[in-house]
Amino acid sequence: MSHIYAFMKDFYVDPLNFTVFFLVFILLAAFGVQLFLCFRTKALWLKLSLTILVLALFILFVVLGVAHSDFERLAYFILSVLTLAPMAGCGAGWGIWYLIQYQHRS
Repeated sequence: MSHIYAFMKDFYVDPLNFTVFFLVFILLAAFGVQLFLCFRTKALWLKLSLTILVLALFILFVVLGVAHSDFERLAYFILSVLTLAPMAGCGAGWGIWYLIQYQHRS
C-alpha cells in the first residue's frame, strides 16, 4: 500500500493550481479572441460582441444569485466570479488594441 501512495504522490495536482491554470487559460483565450476581433473586423458591434456577451453573462449570474437562496446563490456567485477572467482578457485586448492604434496616430 505504501508503494502505491509513494508512486501516486508524485502525480498529485493541487486543486488550487488547477483552478488558477484554468482561469489563466480562459483569460488568454478571451484576450486572443478579442485582439483578433479588434484588428480584423471593421464593425464596432462585432468588436464589442465578445465583451457584451461576457458582461451579460456576469450580470445574469449576479441577478440569479440575488434571486435564489442557499446553495443556488453560492453556485451563481461562483459562476459570476468565473466570468471575471474572460472580462479581464477582453479588457486587456481592448487596452492593447487602443495602445497600438494610439501609436499609429502619433
